[in-house]
Amino acid sequence: MAYFPFFIDIKNLRGLVVGGGSVAERKVKGLLEFDANLTVVAEKVSPTLAALAKSGRIVLVTRAFSAVDIEDVFYVVAATDSVEVNKGISDIARQKNVLVNAVDSIDDCDFIFSAILKRGDCTVAVSTAGACPSAAQAVRDRIGECLPDKIGERLAVLKEKRDALIKDEKQNRDGTKDERQGSGGLTVGEECGKQKRDDLTVGEERERQDLAQELKKAVEELFL
Repeated sequence: MAYFPFFIDIKNLRGLVVGGGSVAERKVKGLLEFDANLTVVAEKVSPTLAALAKSGRIVLVTRAFSAVDIEDVFYVVAATDSVEVNKGISDIARQKNVLVNAVDSIDDCDFIFSAILKRGDCTVAVSTAGACPSAAQAVRDRIGECLPDKIGERLAVLKEKRDALIKDEKQNRDGTKDERQGSGGLTVGEECGKQKRDDLTVGEERERQDLAQELKKAVEELFL
C-alpha cells in the first residue's frame, strides 16, 4: 500500500494520544515539533509526559480511555502497550470517521508516522509504508548527512527573497490592470505622466528580474 505524504498544518487541529508509556511519549514529542494541539489520555504517564502537561504543552487526562474522548478530535494515536486496546480504539475512531494511527498494527491505521528530519522550515519525511521503519530511519539519516546544518537559516533568507518577488509581481499586475482601466483620451499632461510611469515600469521590471536571479542563485547555493 502506498501512503501519500500529506503535509498539513496541525496547530489548530485537536489530536488525541491514548497511552502514557515510551511509545506514546515518542509520538507526542514528534507531534509537538509541529505545534500540535494534543490531549493525552492514560491512567499512568511517563515523567516526560507529566512535565509536558505541567508546562501546558499538552492536556493530560489521567484515566482509562473512553469512546467520548474521540468526540471533536481530528486524529487519534492509539499508543498503549496492548494490541487489543489499540485495535478497539481504532475501530471506534473509524466508526466516527476520525483518522487513526494504531502503533505496530498497519491494518488498523488510516495514517502512519514517517521518519522525520526537521531543520527550521525544511522537513524531510521518509516512509516504507510500514514495511521496515528502521530502513526509513536509515534513509532519513543518510539524507540528513547531505543537508547543510544551516539549511533552516538559508531557507529563511530564501523566503524573504521569494516574498519580495511575489509582492513585486503582484504590484506589477495591479499597475497594469489600473493602466488598462484608465486608458482613453489623455491630455498632454496626462501623456507625460504616463510616459514617466512607463519608464518607472521598465525599472521595476529590471528590479523584478534581479530579484528572480537572486532567488535562483540562493537556491543553487543551498548545498554549497
